[in-house]
Amino acid sequence: MLTRLRDLTLTEQSASGHDHLSAASGIVVLGTRFYIVGDDECSLAVFSSENDAPGRLVRLLPEVMPADAAMRKAAKPDFEVLLLLPAAQAPSTLLALGSGSTANRRRGALVGLTDGGEVRSVDVLDLSRLYTAIAAVVEEVNVEGAIARDDRLLVFNRGNAAHPDNAILAVDLARVLAGKPVEILAASTLRLPHVNGVPLCVTDACSLDDDTIVVAAVAERHLRLVSRRRPRRGRARHPQRRPRLRERTNSSP
Repeated sequence: MLTRLRDLTLTEQSASGHDHLSAASGIVVLGTRFYIVGDDECSLAVFSSENDAPGRLVRLLPEVMPADAAMRKAAKPDFEVLLLLPAAQAPSTLLALGSGSTANRRRGALVGLTDGGEVRSVDVLDLSRLYTAIAAVVEEVNVEGAIARDDRLLVFNRGNAAHPDNAILAVDLARVLAGKPVEILAASTLRLPHVNGVPLCVTDACSLDDDTIVVAAVAERHLRLVSRRRPRRGRARHPQRRPRLRERTNSSP
């Protein structure tokens, strides 16, 4: 049973033009605050866990997303991951990661927090070397989750209909944060069952207090509206001909 925590309303308009977040791809709960990234936002949203006051946006990347949905999808940084880094590596610091599925989605951000949970600094990361290493061992790069374990970062790469195997990859966390060349230290395959013929694929991962790893997965099938071509001149138009729905599984979220 789900418990409502709060609405994700904002003090300003989001990239989609709404006064609320349209997606919550990565969430960190720390103290009395929720920190959330959306895959079509260039900002971090910060909310209170003590009241329903609208949250505020903190810019992670300099660019402004277009209002048009199709243009925004092509340009979005696709932040899919948000995690709190170990204190030994970077005290009071959040790490946001793009999915890496395209060139403009291979960036991240380090977000420094004060003791009171306010954002004190934002540093943009070029993570192309991380995603290059991942691309060498998976069919398609699509990072959906990550967990920091001591000096390692466990990266969860999502499968799709064509390549349903999900991958768990271990890399050196310090090298990732420094933008240095990255080596895959360990790799394993996570095979999940199918639901009505559609494979379950990883959409997030988190670590509990006892170090148990919890993974979220979804079986996703997309429908595409396909219109028939306009009939040639001289041919009669069929009176009952209509656009039809054709199933298509999309490899990107």
